[in-house]
Amino acid sequence: MAMKLYSETDIQAIADGIRKLTDETGTYTVAQMGAAIADYWGDFSPIAASTEDNGQPYNNGLGYKLGYRTNSGGLESVSEGSACTGFIPAVTGDIVSVNFGISNARPWYINMYDSGHIHIGIVPLTGQAMAYRTFELELLKEGTCYIRLSTGGISGAADVEKMRVKIIKGVSE
Repeated sequence: MAMKLYSETDIQAIADGIRKLTDETGTYTVAQMGAAIADYWGDFSPIAASTEDNGQPYNNGLGYKLGYRTNSGGLESVSEGSACTGFIPAVTGDIVSVNFGISNARPWYINMYDSGHIHIGIVPLTGQAMAYRTFELELLKEGTCYIRLSTGGISGAADVEKMRVKIIKGVSE
């Protein structure tokens, strides 16, 4: 008899963890467990949660605009193959973790805004940062209350909808 590479106890522990993530109570095959976590992003949020400067959902709830980017002055500008988000709450000292979800994304900017949605700074993502799908950055610009993300290498809505952002609160407090 061949030796198993796993124990039933190990598989049960994995299934129990997946049940916690999915709030399901049924039984799983190993393939179903893989499928259940294939698109799991933990506590990352889709960018659809971003807002207009008046607090309403950005771009009628879509959360991003295709064919636009934010420029170095924090304003939207037309740019084919690009996308930008609305305002995402994040303050000085927070860590911003972004996963662009596609291999050809070219992150360009994280723009920072004060409580009145006035542009106060920018972090251009160049060099090595552009080679990675996921990056983390601590917001150091004093007075930051919101950020907006901008990226290129977008071929359509399906690419943008894979993007996720996580704000880790109060790191420098």
